[in-house]
Amino acid sequence: MALHRLLMLQPTGSIRMNYTRFFMVVGLYLGFAARHAAGQGLVPSSDPRVGATNTLTQLQQQYKNSQAWKRAYKQKPRSACGRSGGASLCAAQETSATDAHAQLMLATSPQAYSSTSSSGPRLVSPAQDQAECQACTAFAVAAAAETAMAAALQVEVQHCSISVQALFFCAPNEPTRSCEAGWSLREALQQLQQRGQNLPTASCLPYNPDYLGELSADVLCRGRCNNPSTHAGRGKFSSQQITSVWKAQRHIRQYGSVVSRFDVYSDFDSFFADRRNAQAVYRPSASAYFQYHHAITLVGYNNERQYWLAKNSYGSSWADFGLFKIAYGVSAVMAADRGEAYGIVWTPSSGHVLQLPVTPGPRPACYWYKARPGDYLSRVAWLAGIPLDRFMLDNTDRVKDLDAPVQGVQLLLCNPQQDDPQLEALLRVKAAVDSTGVMRDWARAKGANGGYCKWKGVACTEGTTSVWSIDIWVYGNESDIQGLKGTLPPAATFAGLGGLTEVIIGCQPGITGALPADWSRMAQLQRIILANNSLTGSIPSSWSGLSKLKMLVLRGNKLSGRIPNSLGALASLEVVGLYSNTLSGTIPDLSRLTKLKELYLQQNKLSGRIPDSLGALTSLEIVALDDNALSGTIPDLSRLLKLRWLNLDNNKLSGRIQDSFGALLSLELLSLANNALSGTIPDLSRLSKLYWLNLDKNKLSMVKLKREAV
Repeated sequence: MALHRLLMLQPTGSIRMNYTRFFMVVGLYLGFAARHAAGQGLVPSSDPRVGATNTLTQLQQQYKNSQAWKRAYKQKPRSACGRSGGASLCAAQETSATDAHAQLMLATSPQAYSSTSSSGPRLVSPAQDQAECQACTAFAVAAAAETAMAAALQVEVQHCSISVQALFFCAPNEPTRSCEAGWSLREALQQLQQRGQNLPTASCLPYNPDYLGELSADVLCRGRCNNPSTHAGRGKFSSQQITSVWKAQRHIRQYGSVVSRFDVYSDFDSFFADRRNAQAVYRPSASAYFQYHHAITLVGYNNERQYWLAKNSYGSSWADFGLFKIAYGVSAVMAADRGEAYGIVWTPSSGHVLQLPVTPGPRPACYWYKARPGDYLSRVAWLAGIPLDRFMLDNTDRVKDLDAPVQGVQLLLCNPQQDDPQLEALLRVKAAVDSTGVMRDWARAKGANGGYCKWKGVACTEGTTSVWSIDIWVYGNESDIQGLKGTLPPAATFAGLGGLTEVIIGCQPGITGALPADWSRMAQLQRIILANNSLTGSIPSSWSGLSKLKMLVLRGNKLSGRIPNSLGALASLEVVGLYSNTLSGTIPDLSRLTKLKELYLQQNKLSGRIPDSLGALTSLEIVALDDNALSGTIPDLSRLLKLRWLNLDNNKLSGRIQDSFGALLSLELLSLANNALSGTIPDLSRLSKLYWLNLDKNKLSMVKLKREAV
């Protein structure tokens, strides 16, 4: 940090500086030039019980035993995981056979894992820089809290931002904390639990430390806004001490990270100052000596190479983009005598979110789940709320090799944490879209035992309780659900509705906000109809993952931006209705939409040419592009023999009407009014089905064949 920046930290009105103060500031600057030499701010616990009870030696033995058991399981799964006999590892419960359960957990989990590269949304935010302030504890706790929230909701971590400035400096009813104060992990976690729901985001209150300890709370804690993240107020933080290496690894897999003490030795800075060591595993040399206590966030591990992956608070340009690898058993990380570590959990107010799309199973209270990319056995059991030992016993016929990927395997989930995951999912949907309580029938008591199949707006497959449709549209009946107020929920809200193929929410002006980008994860959807609401923002390009989607109707909202090119990848689409929005830009290439029958893009702000690829979509029956700013000539549509309606009114089209229009024998409506078309009208005498022809306000004339209105 430059000297002039330190001088600028003087409070307003404090212009004069005596020589003593000047040299003190210079001394601070020169002292900080040797980075981090004064310590990083962790006040270690004096409680002798904070160390790990499960040591590295025990982990190594458990890991060795788990590998041996996996080999035995591969040869004879039923024998290795039999229900009878106390020697079965699958009968090991965490409460009664801890060591054996640890081996089972290791055998059914990845041997190496990183929250930075897990499938799904990004869970680890870029490393920040604490600079010369002893605020490492706040940085580590805030980072773990953001990751825990993102992991619980399966959203991008930037939507879960927490201001380190607010956490460290701005505790209410307490003296203003200084950069020299330091902080214990327990104190920081206590503040997180008390204030986590109301802490502003980092963009509202950026990090701006008080190096000299002279700024008032009003200066330190006054940001551009006081808003917490979108999700912070919808749940609460808790924390738990972690005293076992394998449990620390489990917490990283489940909640993204673990906050840990880290003792810095004299060769630490010089080791990572060498850029060649950016991805090397750090282990203090024999001659290195202890310097100070520090706090870090563990975000991964590798049991084969025996190291932790950690996120530091030295900025994203340090080491490997702010991350570094630290060998097992060094620098007090998870050490038996002084390895202080804590796991942070964020629990949604709506309760546990079962993030597994399931379908009814072979017997009551059992469900089928088809494993997705990134799944592993211990994760599936945890997400379903099923004890790992019981889950393994139920799936020995389906899982033959514990080292093989489980993607695509049909797994049996019996007696999951929720009695009915479909009921829980529907209640979460209600919580998101109905803040005013108009969905009175959608109640837990009325939904028990499949009662939700009788709810207004829910349809189940005949003879089952498998929900296939959510339809909350105002059709004009008194019994319709009207007056919804809320936002469209993320994909995780629908978890448990594995048979859901249709989501319809329409004529509900109280439904606001953006289209959730992560709906791309609901790959089973065939129809999305979200018409006549008040939705804003753009159409997510990520929806290209909805490979089974047949109908996409978003008309009558306030959507803006371009129609994403990725729309052209949805090869199953039959109906696209995006009209009556403010979409701009050009019409993307739709050549792959060979099944498309109806295309409604009218009443937007689209410009450019009508793509030639439109003429190759031989299934088209209706094309409505009127009331835009399209220009150029009408492409060759001679192959569209099924075309019934073509409306290109109110654009800027020019050129001739092609003679081939006379061969489109299915045409019932042809409306090209208010353009700049020229030339002669082609022979349309063969169009026996044509009842409406409007060529007005061109250099042509209107011919009305029948009096019927469209």
